[in-house]
Amino acid sequence: MIYGNSIYFFIPIVLIIALFLIVLICGINFLVNTKSNSNNFKPISQNNLRYLDKLLELVKIRTTSFETDAEYHLFREKIKEMFPLFHQKFSREKFEGNVIYRYRTHREDAPNILFAAHIDYFQQNQQAIIKNGELYGDGTFDAKSLLYAMLESVEKILDKKNTLPINLTVAITKDDDSTKQGVNGIVDMFLKRGYFFDSVLEEGSGIVDPDFFGLKSHYALIGIGVTGEFTIRFTVPKNGANRLIGFMHILKKKNIFRFKINNKTKGVLKQIAKDMWSWRRFIFSNLWLFQRTVKKIINREFPKIAKMHKTQMEIGEIVETDGYNYFDAVFQLSAHEQAADIICTLGNYLDRYDIEYQIIDVKESTRITNVKQQGYKAVKSAIKAVFGDIIIVPTIITNTSEKRNYDKLSDCVIRFSPLYYPYSVFCDAKERKCEHVSTESLVYAISFYTHFIQNYPERKY
Repeated sequence: MIYGNSIYFFIPIVLIIALFLIVLICGINFLVNTKSNSNNFKPISQNNLRYLDKLLELVKIRTTSFETDAEYHLFREKIKEMFPLFHQKFSREKFEGNVIYRYRTHREDAPNILFAAHIDYFQQNQQAIIKNGELYGDGTFDAKSLLYAMLESVEKILDKKNTLPINLTVAITKDDDSTKQGVNGIVDMFLKRGYFFDSVLEEGSGIVDPDFFGLKSHYALIGIGVTGEFTIRFTVPKNGANRLIGFMHILKKKNIFRFKINNKTKGVLKQIAKDMWSWRRFIFSNLWLFQRTVKKIINREFPKIAKMHKTQMEIGEIVETDGYNYFDAVFQLSAHEQAADIICTLGNYLDRYDIEYQIIDVKESTRITNVKQQGYKAVKSAIKAVFGDIIIVPTIITNTSEKRNYDKLSDCVIRFSPLYYPYSVFCDAKERKCEHVSTESLVYAISFYTHFIQNYPERKY
């Protein structure tokens, strides 16, 4: 009897201790994620209008994916004229309209680094002009500004020190996003020659303006991988056209794929927690306890963050043939889903509307770069040196147009653009209103590449 009573005596004590431990763990997580609410984005310390004048010369040359070889030759000759030290110190090799530059003074003890860029762009017939301290013109936002920043940084280092501390290769392609023939050809050629790299740095994510996510601080999103993609053809007999229309309507209107929290998204959410007010920072810092609440907040108030971490669909038009109707849908997978997961999610709707399906194309995901790699650390160091103490988040990109197979050449492929664009400039380009870039953006990017090259860690044997 006494033994039984003693058990009941200890139950509330155990509950009190458990509650105390929960509060303690939550409090520690909250304090770990404490960050000043002030924006630590570093203002630019120099403003060189000469950069816009030089970039203007490149923008004036048409380099869409469909130009003649004469235009690409003109572009390469302009690089030779504008960057004489770069041309002197680098060998140049043309490859099916693309071009590869390799640093001539190869050192066995120096790290091998690949910078990858492209010069194609979406043609809008926008006049190339400098106005109010910004350069307007086709290709300024997406393509040529990034390449210019790479080359200008190398030219500056060579002008000052006459040598580079790394074995640098620069690959410039004229690929259209839908083909990537140039990239694939270059990758295959490098593989045949046995060229491998300590790090590859190409475009992808970048510095995010606070207005983009609706938060208070600037973010640096470093792309460390790209998810997979597959295409499904949904088919019905000719007399089942209405069923196919109904099924398409479900895909378009119903929120089938949802934001999920797993090990790959927890790191992102904990970084975002640093940018929130106290009570929200508390629950975002303790996902193990408030996971359901966090999911509701993200889906309701931060749709752009949710979109980054759930499967996206691109649905084609219905095609009518003699015997059947069909449409194709492209699924850009989230980091936590595979093709089989998508089929399972759609299973009930496929049965309800009696839809046949066939997977007609699959693009595998890339390898994920380990954040302990020297290349990732070098990018992170350059971000802090140039942009200040901003929040840095490694992320897996769901847009497969950013997948260029460079992970066949290196264990460390970083997809990051150091061109900082205010949210309004980003929207202008993405909505295809106009493309423009400021001197400030160019200075940030040139400073980033300069720091990256000069401070990349030496090889460890």
